[in-house]
Amino acid sequence: MSPAFKKTFPNLLTISRGFLIVLISIVFFSGWKYRFLVALLLFILAILTDILDGKLARKWKVKSDYGVVFDSLFDKILTINMYLLLIPHNLIHTGVFVALVIRDLLIDGIKNYSISRGIPISARKSGKSKMVAQGAMIIFALLLLTFPGNFLFYGCLVISAIAALFFSYFSGILYVVDWIYREDDRPAKKK
Repeated sequence: MSPAFKKTFPNLLTISRGFLIVLISIVFFSGWKYRFLVALLLFILAILTDILDGKLARKWKVKSDYGVVFDSLFDKILTINMYLLLIPHNLIHTGVFVALVIRDLLIDGIKNYSISRGIPISARKSGKSKMVAQGAMIIFALLLLTFPGNFLFYGCLVISAIAALFFSYFSGILYVVDWIYREDDRPAKKK
């Protein structure tokens, strides 16, 4: 493979997630009989692009600022979009949505502030666990729309929602602690 391909392909995967977000929304609001199943498959494809873009960028040693920023941005747009699509169906509780979005906004604020001060805070494994739990919650909600009344899917939805909240705030606390220690270790500016 050419170096140009290796450099651009992970970013193209990230960009494709943006198109998948739009496509999921269009499918979701269509009158198609199997729209929820198609939305589920497209969501799983979006998750796979999220996994693959980062793995390839690390493997090929082509991590870029664009990839770092837009991968995170498209992750948030994807999950928020899915929550907004699912809330009217009473599958994602509004309180869960608000709690998850507030946490993400606070952590993004801390990350942006830290970057502006030259103190980057890298992703944590607990943050990845949060994304897995959120993805599972959305998948089980879509499965419930596809197969209404399935108690197994409903139980898994509830468990994954609890896990998403737990990992969101657990990883959020770790980010805050990491940020506080890094701020304390930063040398004071000379006047």
